[in-house]
Amino acid sequence: MDTTLEIFIARFRDQFTLLEDEEVLNPETVYTELSGWDSLTALMILDMIDDQYDVGLTGVELRDCECVQALYDLIMTKKSK
Repeated sequence: MDTTLEIFIARFRDQFTLLEDEEVLNPETVYTELSGWDSLTALMILDMIDDQYDVGLTGVELRDCECVQALYDLIMTKKSK
């Protein structure tokens, strides 16, 4: 796995306050199905993306990504513009 993707996944996981320890995050994880997913977590993730990657995403863009990899790819696409 790409180390930058690994870093993104670690930062992403840090935003969850109620994520079960046994829940594994990987590129294929459908994050909206995780136990700790809620509107506060979504806002924290959007803030982390803005702070760490200097990319502003909307809630709709976050919701439309099906998995962690798709979200990461969207961020990298927007970052390269």
